Amino acid sequence: MAQLELQLYDYNTWANQQLFDRLNELPSSLYRQKVDSVFPTIADVFAHVYLSDLGWIDVFSGKNMIDSLQEAAELKEETAAKEIKAMESSFIELANRYKSFLQQDGHLNKPLTLKNLLAASCKQVLPSSCPTSSTTALTIEEI
Repeated sequence: MAQLELQLYDYNTWANQQLFDRLNELPSSLYRQKVDSVFPTIADVFAHVYLSDLGWIDVFSGKNMIDSLQEAAELKEETAAKEIKAMESSFIELANRYKSFLQQDGHLNKPLTLKNLLAASCKQVLPSSCPTSSTTALTIEEI
């Protein structure tokens, strides 16, 4: 088991729970109230964070990144429409999936190849600043 990685993810889970606990103390209307920010509502922020985390666990588990991004796009409206309690349950289920993944031997040292449309675009625009590999055996391939 990767103890440090699991501890860091436990912190992430704790921090998310703190946000839900605070939201549950506030009037429920605030969750969908329009705000002047990057995301139009708090519900949209939570949907974005959830779908990003869902996408990464899918990629870490072997799913193609492009398929994962497509699934996130398809789930965006449905996820943003969830009420606070349903969103909190989704975060808990996802946290359990991450913990299970982190507790399995071999995942964290396994090479990860990302097939990503952004890498090709990046190489065309800013070739010197594009990531191609790292010491963690991450590679980004053009498609």
